[in-house]
Amino acid sequence: MEGTNLQAVMGTPGIQGQLTTSNHVFEAEKYLGIEAARSCIIKEIQYTMGSHGMSIDSRHCMLLADVMTYKGEVRFLSRSLAVCPRQPKPVVQPRVCDSLMREAPSQCPVRLVCGCA
Repeated sequence: MEGTNLQAVMGTPGIQGQLTTSNHVFEAEKYLGIEAARSCIIKEIQYTMGSHGMSIDSRHCMLLADVMTYKGEVRFLSRSLAVCPRQPKPVVQPRVCDSLMREAPSQCPVRLVCGCA
């Protein structure tokens, strides 16, 4: 089944609620608690990175999930890894992104790496 109504899915006749999973972190928090949301965050980080061919040590995923849930609610991580309170919808500001993309090359030092095979 697809959708975002986890509680209704778990209560559907013929569905085993104990085996039901969701990738919707906030619904997991709402209906199953903060530990389930933490577990969902870990699973989603590993799945997303794995689908891009990257592997991350599970301890690092757990650390990120702990930082996002240690106050008893799921909180966002910003690009600079600052923990932000929950917002109804993340707001994207294209002008800020554009200026950052234009300024980044001039502010980042270039390192040449030479090596032998």
